Amino acid sequence: MPYCVNKHPFLRSQLAGDIFPIFGFAFFNLCYTDHMQVDRTLWSKWAHFLHHWGVDGIAAFLIDAGGPLTVLAAQVVYMGQPFLRQSVSEGHLQALVNLFEDQEEGQMFAAFLREGKNQ
Repeated sequence: MPYCVNKHPFLRSQLAGDIFPIFGFAFFNLCYTDHMQVDRTLWSKWAHFLHHWGVDGIAAFLIDAGGPLTVLAAQVVYMGQPFLRQSVSEGHLQALVNLFEDQEEGQMFAAFLREGKNQ
């Protein structure tokens, strides 16, 4: 899994990486995807899909306002991959996980969604 959940203070001090405190748990950023190249080629497809269903504004708001909860969204997508692969390609799923894991990337995607809505 991309993130290790642990409340143990010794492990928290021993592990390198970013720490995201959520509801008393520490989420350590130990994911290999941090070093992967970001795939933004899918953004226009996602934006079109979200706009088609009329949820692009809501999606942009949730990505911006979600903050550390997007880490949990990444976990849900990651754990759901065996089921989601039947209808969504693995490349899309991995790009979505990367988007949720990286807050800066999420904010850029939210801005991309808002730009499309204004045009």
